[in-house]
Amino acid sequence: RVAVKASGVTIGTSTCCSFKLSIPGVAAPVTLGRNGGLLETARLPSTGEYSLFVDPQGMDAGSATLQIYSVPEDVTASIAPGGAPVSVGVSSLGQDAAVSFAGLAGQRVSLKVSGVTIGTSTCCSARVSIAKPDGSALVTPTLFGRNGSFVDAKLLPASGTYTILVDPQGADVGSATLQLYDVAPDLTGSLTVGGAPASLTFSTPGQNAALTFAGAAGQRVSIRATGVTVGPSTCCSVSMLIRKPDGA
Repeated sequence: RVAVKASGVTIGTSTCCSFKLSIPGVAAPVTLGRNGGLLETARLPSTGEYSLFVDPQGMDAGSATLQIYSVPEDVTASIAPGGAPVSVGVSSLGQDAAVSFAGLAGQRVSLKVSGVTIGTSTCCSARVSIAKPDGSALVTPTLFGRNGSFVDAKLLPASGTYTILVDPQGADVGSATLQLYDVAPDLTGSLTVGGAPASLTFSTPGQNAALTFAGAAGQRVSIRATGVTVGPSTCCSVSMLIRKPDGA
């Protein structure tokens, strides 16, 4: 398994899109620019001599420094919904981490990513995704960084083995801690306009609440939330909306 890093680029003026880099027959072209970047990990199919193809775009000219890396196999681990957190670390450019879990059809899970040391960006040094047992996406790749991330509750469509993939971007390496939650059913209940308040207690990250009330055409209503202990933020730990009878 090999990956190729491009740095010191003077080709063209674009930071992203002045040349293409590929390994013909092995790794499809990736478009890079003055910021450099990575031709992601590819597995060589046979022993022999391979070529790196550098293709400046349009009239662009200049130079680039290429470094090729031998990439270890991806890090693997397992995790359980509702179980202990799992820390995974990648030490080599181009290496990913694949964390599997057993899921049941109809189960809901959410995912917290914390303790991130991958790269230096607060938002964008890695991607996290979740694949279903058939390999298709349950959660498409989502960027995160040193600030961590949260994947909201997802309904598992089938029983089987799901895979959480942590994919550091570019040359970034480091570690992250994953915690997978078995999300309890959403809270339900009812309110009466002008009546008594309802108290809600959320037990699992990703759990929501849906309260119904009877309304009349032309009636005006407002809603007030008090006694909030959800999260540490003074402004932004909960969102609320009201849906019409048709669901809009």
